Amino acid sequence: MCRTDGMWKNAQENRQERSEQALQSSGEWRAECRRLRRSDRDAIPDQLGPPEVFNDARGCAAERRRHGHAVPDAETGPDSRTVTSRLRMSCAGWRKVPTAEEFHRAVHDPEGTPRETAILLTWYHEADVAEQLDARIEGAYSWRELARALHRVGLTRGEAARRLNRFARR
Repeated sequence: MCRTDGMWKNAQENRQERSEQALQSSGEWRAECRRLRRSDRDAIPDQLGPPEVFNDARGCAAERRRHGHAVPDAETGPDSRTVTSRLRMSCAGWRKVPTAEEFHRAVHDPEGTPRETAILLTWYHEADVAEQLDARIEGAYSWRELARALHRVGLTRGEAARRLNRFARR
C-alpha cells in the first residue's frame, strides 16, 4: 500500500465518522427545523438532513413532460444531460473529465473511490438549484439517494446542504 492510499483510507474513515456523528434521526432533525422556524419562518438548517427525510422518487418521462423539460430519454438516468453539462464545465481542467455515468456510480456506490468522492464534491459545490432539480427530474438520482451519498462522503454542512434541505419533508 502506498502512502497516499493510507492517507486516503484515514481521510475516508474520518469523513464517515463525522458523517455518522452529524447524521441525526429524522425526528431530531425535524425538531431542529421547527425550532429554527419559531424565530424565522423561512429558516432552513445548514446541516444536511438524514436521508430518510428526503423523497425517494426519481424523475420520469411523465414528470419531465409536466414540467416542460424536453430531454430525450437517451439523455436521462445515468446519462443525464444536466449532469453531463455541469461536469464538463466544472471539471474542464481534469485530466479525464468525469461522465454522467461516473456521477451515477458515485451516487450509488456504497464504498466510493477518491475520484467518485471528488465528483460528488464537485456536484455538491458547483450545481445550482435549477441543475439539481433538472438532474433529479432526468432520473439521475432521488433526493434520498443524493443525501445518502453526501452523508457517506461527509458533505453535510454549509450553504449547499441548506439548498438541498429545501427539498426535505419537514
